[in-house]
Amino acid sequence: AEAASTTSFVRHAASGSVMMASSEACAASWPVRSASCDTVFTNLQDESGLLLPEILVDPTHQNTDANTLAGEPENAKLFTVCERDGYKVVQSTQAGCNSTYVLYPRGTLKPNLGSEYKYFATPLQRVALTQTVSNTFLEILGVSSAAAVISSYTTSACLHKRVEDGLAVEYVGPSNSWGGGNDTEHAMQMQSVDAVFTDPFGASGFEAGDFGAKTICVAETYETEQLSQAEWIKFYGLFFEKETEAATAMCGTASRFACSSIAANAASLSQGTTYQPPKAAFVSKDYTGNLKINTVPKAMALLRHAGAVFPDMSAYASRRVMHFSGDYEEGYRFDASAVDEFHEVLAMFDVVIDESYPYMQTQESIATAYGIPEGVAIPAFVSGRVYTLDKTMSHNGLASDIYESAIAEPDGYLADLIAVIHAGGLSSAEAASTT
Repeated sequence: AEAASTTSFVRHAASGSVMMASSEACAASWPVRSASCDTVFTNLQDESGLLLPEILVDPTHQNTDANTLAGEPENAKLFTVCERDGYKVVQSTQAGCNSTYVLYPRGTLKPNLGSEYKYFATPLQRVALTQTVSNTFLEILGVSSAAAVISSYTTSACLHKRVEDGLAVEYVGPSNSWGGGNDTEHAMQMQSVDAVFTDPFGASGFEAGDFGAKTICVAETYETEQLSQAEWIKFYGLFFEKETEAATAMCGTASRFACSSIAANAASLSQGTTYQPPKAAFVSKDYTGNLKINTVPKAMALLRHAGAVFPDMSAYASRRVMHFSGDYEEGYRFDASAVDEFHEVLAMFDVVIDESYPYMQTQESIATAYGIPEGVAIPAFVSGRVYTLDKTMSHNGLASDIYESAIAEPDGYLADLIAVIHAGGLSSAEAASTT
């Protein structure tokens, strides 16, 4: 896929090196992917006769519906937009948010719809980003200069450069926050900005404090699909008067994502019945010591888009666990008494993508964590097709770019996965070097 050479999410656990974001690397910290998939589309249409939607045939196509250009989502389910005379009403509907924002042009009269609304003059000029997911959305929109407060877990080199240059500071929470904080410094930071972007978990603390009126609750990670998450760029665009830019960016993201998905899955059509799609899985060891094969719907959908398949796991049905919400299956969990079963399952997969924390593991340390004894041949470990999600890390080594950038740029994440899942004639190390 065209974008694979410009992204840095997936690392080869045996030979890949970790990239630490630095302010000196600012120019290379956020690659701008080409919006064009014309060559791939032409080849697909010529070879397979596939009929592609207009938005895919012409990646420059934009929905000109007035609501869409005003930021109305087409895929995202957790925010709404209503255009009024001279202002917009935006609602973040995820539980924990449930907030409604009135956006009016800066310099005009502030509407008065009642105290149950929050009011913001747009475009916002100075903002606090308490969660790293927001970073890439602002960078795509070209408004990262508005970031006056950023998370210490940020991987964006350009945002860290702002801190070095004295244009921004690292976020300090209140004294009762996780890990501790400083009430005075926190208050000074919050007073210096127009708005505070935070998630549903963080929003409750702000709402209970002195800065609830400045809090904007974003819930992109709560969406159930990759493109629904990415469409939150329209939500951010509304607050910076970048609706058209957001719609254009989303069009490109969706086009590239679909382009890569079609290309990855067309392999089975072009190679005939003898082709065996690679089996891939997201795997982890949690803080309690349990080993898990991840089957969260978003992860499974991403693997399918990457052209991978999942084996029949019916023999291990007793190991299935549901998410605490009860809404979906979370995966297959194996405790200390079932390590041998876990190894049986692990042997089914050609490619293993480890999600365990802490980051920066090697293939050897992952094998140890999984309890794989010498002499037990797990195909992915024998062939060296074990990967991690920490190709680019924050300057302090505590956070991976997978959380910061892959939500806003699922097309880049998908391209990375395709590159390592379909190594083809490349060695595993060569495939990893393209991501």
